[in-house]
Amino acid sequence: MFSFEIDSNTIFNLNLEGNVDITVDDNEINILSSETPGQQLSHSLHPDTSSISFIFEISNAGLKINYMESHQGQNGIPSPTLIFHSERAKNLNPLPNLVIYNNMAYPLVMNQQLMVAMSDDHRSKRGTPGIMGCILSGPLALYNIVTHGRCNQVESAWASMKSFFGGEDKAKMQLVAGTATVLKPLPVTSEDPEKQPNTLILSYIDLPSLHQQSLTLPAVAKACEIPLENLVSSRFPRQLDGPACGSWLSRLLADFTLLFGSSLRDWSLEHLRQVLDSAIDTDSSGYAGNDIGTEERLVQWIRRGVRELGREEAIDLITRSFRYAERELANYYLQTNGADTTPSDVQNLPLGHYILSLDNYIPATEPVRIRRNGVWEISTSLAFQVEIISGENQAAERELRAASLAAINEWAEKYYSLTYGTMLTHDQKTHKETKTPVTAADKIIYSARIASDSLQAHLQDNTAKYLFVVVNLENNIVHMLEARKYTINNKTQEGHYYLANSLTTPKFIIDANSEGSVRGSGTAAVHGLADYLKNNGIKFIHSDVASPPSARVKNKLGFEHNEL
Repeated sequence: MFSFEIDSNTIFNLNLEGNVDITVDDNEINILSSETPGQQLSHSLHPDTSSISFIFEISNAGLKINYMESHQGQNGIPSPTLIFHSERAKNLNPLPNLVIYNNMAYPLVMNQQLMVAMSDDHRSKRGTPGIMGCILSGPLALYNIVTHGRCNQVESAWASMKSFFGGEDKAKMQLVAGTATVLKPLPVTSEDPEKQPNTLILSYIDLPSLHQQSLTLPAVAKACEIPLENLVSSRFPRQLDGPACGSWLSRLLADFTLLFGSSLRDWSLEHLRQVLDSAIDTDSSGYAGNDIGTEERLVQWIRRGVRELGREEAIDLITRSFRYAERELANYYLQTNGADTTPSDVQNLPLGHYILSLDNYIPATEPVRIRRNGVWEISTSLAFQVEIISGENQAAERELRAASLAAINEWAEKYYSLTYGTMLTHDQKTHKETKTPVTAADKIIYSARIASDSLQAHLQDNTAKYLFVVVNLENNIVHMLEARKYTINNKTQEGHYYLANSLTTPKFIIDANSEGSVRGSGTAAVHGLADYLKNNGIKFIHSDVASPPSARVKNKLGFEHNEL
């Protein structure tokens, strides 16, 4: 850990050679990974910041960085954990050099440094998402106190920190350099609700973009019901052999996206099935292209899956995983109002993992925002009503489930009746086909179709595996949100749910700015979900969000976004 005094004139650079370059200049921090030199991560510093601290965690699996701004000794907003994967297993001995470049006109003062080393192999599990590990070791407790401001179990963390500095750390961590006065953290106190907004906290960002697979790797992890980190660590640097769900499947979908992800027309389930059949029957993808190496590799992965699993089972597993990738893309488009990006673009974006701790959640009511006379205003006469389908009391929920299924069927019919720009138009006179340009509205329609398909299937599934939040306005269903229990190898991880899918009635999406259109139903759904889960003993809600370049280090994702 390194801590520096800074002001508005400070300019300096930290270069972890061959790994990452960090520059502080003009009240802004810029981080550039050596693996993705074209993708700079930037974040504005608070103008009153007087100190900035960096924590570097280096292992064979890669590099993790946290930083935190402080003002006159008061901790500010911590950054998420930035994860830079690298294949260090090929070069285990030398650690990267840390070089500090400073603007000599304004001397850089390092006011604290602390270095520790781990003598034994020790891996702290991040498989079950959440804020964990505060009581595993002193340095890790200190790490969480510094970067997150607190631990979930402050007293245990304090005891663990004391044991470390007393030389009794169970994780075999040794203090290498530097000194630190261990101050007992202040107990967590209840603050004004306005100072503790209900937000999903950005816990970590995988960089560089999960090896440029931010769509397909999370999709495979969900289809295989294995933690994302386990999937990444099994792929890089080690390889996972055999027919197990994982390595070969994620590589297959990554290659398919590399070849066909430049357009929604080509990156589709129908096209994937055609490629699968062609690869199995003719040993070719069936599509001539310039990237022959990737095409040959894709065919090899497909044939390997068929050889080890059989044709039907392999195709089912591949297409099921691709459906999850489609949902990841649909969620991204719905959150960004149909951003001008292709599947390949989203595949290359950093993936942020957000967590809402329900221990600190304060129930809130979302107002109805309605479009009147060309402006958005808060209605004083309308209110959202939120109902839950848990799947645990099917008799009592039968009527609500039937009404919800009828609503989603109606929405799906409407969305599928609309055409969008990935379609080919046929000129009857010239007999030529023309690909219509894809617009933001087209991507919203595409995403709504994907979301409605998922909601239909899971509502019909009629099990407690999925939980649905139904939002009504004036006795009409206007929004549905799906959450799912977190599972690993078909075993439910108690206390954790993640957001899966959501969709709003077409009349509030197709022409979102029309007179009488409504906003806020999505936020009302998440508040309803959080309140219900907290009352039922759930501790955390999770969400994976692909972040556009301008929002890579956005510290908090609040519920107050303009959902459709």
